[in-house]
Parts: sequence; C-alpha cells; structure tokens
Amino acid sequence: MPINQFPSVSGGGGDTYTFSSPLSESSGTVTLPKSTTLSHLNVEDGADVTDATNVESAGALMESLWIKSVILKVDGEQSTGDNKISFSCPSTLNNHNLTSCYARLGTAGTTGTQEIQIHNVYNSLGMLSTKMTIDSGETDTSTAATPAVINTSNDHVNTNDVIRVDIDAVHTTPGEDLEIVLEFTPQW
Repeated sequence: MPINQFPSVSGGGGDTYTFSSPLSESSGTVTLPKSTTLSHLNVEDGADVTDATNVESAGALMESLWIKSVILKVDGEQSTGDNKISFSCPSTLNNHNLTSCYARLGTAGTTGTQEIQIHNVYNSLGMLSTKMTIDSGETDTSTAATPAVINTSNDHVNTNDVIRVDIDAVHTTPGEDLEIVLEFTPQW
C-alpha cells in the first residue's frame, strides 16, 4: 500500500507522525493496525462457482469491504483538555462511519469518571452523543455505567477530516496511559 494511504497523526503538543508499513509507531504513542478484510463476490448469472478457477473465468469481481481500526494512545497521567491527540483521515477512510469506540487505561483512576469525546474538527461536531466513560477503579469502557453512544448524525468521515480526542473529565486520582480504539465501516 503506498504511503499516501496512511494517515498523518499529531499529538496535542504539535508533534506529527507519518506512518509507513508496518503500521506502528515504535515509541507507543500511536499505533494504527492493519485492517480486517471482509469480502463478497459479484458473479455473472449462471456461472459455475465450484472452484476458484471457475469463479475467475466467470468474470467474478472481488470487492473488499474494510473495517478500519485506528488505535490512539495518550501516555502518562491523564488530564483534561481538547485535542489530546488527533489524526487526519486518509483516503481509505473516505465515506466511512464511526461504528464502534472503546477506551482503556493502563492504570485505573479512582473517584469519579474519566469522560472522552471524539470530535470531528472539520465538521465542528462531537461524534458521540454520550461520551465514553471509564468508571472509578475500572480500566476500560466495557463495563461503564453509562455506555457511549455514537451520534449517527455526526458519525461520517471523509478524506482529510481531522478527528481529535478530547478528555472532558478525569478521576480525582487520575488514571494513566489511555488507549482508544475507533472502528470505521464504509457507508453504503
């Protein structure tokens, strides 16, 4: 995959990282894993599709459907603020929707909750109608008392949209080492 297929990722401090294969940043600041491929076939009517040779000769067109995952990390003790980390959507995310989000801490915080919003800077909109929360003493959003809700009116992304992570609240004793997983699927 050519380098222009990979996003540019920048931290709140203004550092910019450009990725090439393999998709990982060695310091652990940001990791962009390979996508998972789901596929289906369009085959001519009446074609014999009992083996790969027949499928190919029948004029089958393989279409790849991608679920693209982006993993973002905010290292160290957590603090509130906008644009803790952001990334620019590559062309491979054009016309996709945010369909899943998850967050976890390396070390749990205590008292209160940590609240995380995903914000599309280009559209000036929060992508979550209910923010991701990590409850006191917990390390991830999977058991949150109030689960995150993706705002389906604001979930769409296009090439060059900038997606940022805002931390709107932290525990009284803050957690450490936040990791966020965002999954995008094509809009049909």
